[in-house]
Amino acid sequence: MPCLSRCRWRWLTKASSSAPRALAAAAPTGGLAAAIVIADMLAVLPITIAGLGVREKAFESLLGRWYDVPPAPAVLGSLAGFAVLAAVAAAGALLLPLRAEAAA
Repeated sequence: MPCLSRCRWRWLTKASSSAPRALAAAAPTGGLAAAIVIADMLAVLPITIAGLGVREKAFESLLGRWYDVPPAPAVLGSLAGFAVLAAVAAAGALLLPLRAEAAA
């Protein structure tokens, strides 16, 4: 499990930092990591389904204030990170029946 968490964090950081950079919006990796942590903490609040909208607004606000990143790349970075989270969750959902069979 720790390896999966480490891998997920690496993929999440890479996806969230690569997407804004693809649109020529420069923000350091440390700042993006801090934005990811803050946005994810806000996203777990029971405001919207799966934190969508909250996470994007947090990225837009934080990266815009800290590094003058335009809104579109900031939101794209957030959505790329959400895509990684969804992919990891989908992989876990596909592997869950295999684990249940092994336990039986």
